[in-house]
Amino acid sequence: MTQANFQNVDKLLASMEPIGLPKTPLSGDPQMVAAELADTDQLNAGVWGSKVGSWRIDGWSVSEVMVIQSGRVRLTEDDGPVTELGPGDAFFAPKGWKGTWESLEEVQKFYVSVY
Repeated sequence: MTQANFQNVDKLLASMEPIGLPKTPLSGDPQMVAAELADTDQLNAGVWGSKVGSWRIDGWSVSEVMVIQSGRVRLTEDDGPVTELGPGDAFFAPKGWKGTWESLEEVQKFYVSVY
């Protein structure tokens, strides 16, 4: 039987641990942190954050829905569109998305990734 995982958001945020730098950093020192709420064969969900900096994404490995909780980010897609997002903004990144992620401020997001 599968059990539900209930977490207080403040406790989840407080449990974030360092996960290192992105694979392809471009600027700054975008050290990342994360805490998982759920991890199954089908999806992964939790909280994620990074320090200020930018990096290249050469194909998002999952489809992901995200909600920015704090900070600001700029996403620049390879085909040109540039989008800035801040607290309360939600967005979807499809598997295979290519472009540049820039954390303009220290950022935290809630996410659900589907494999």
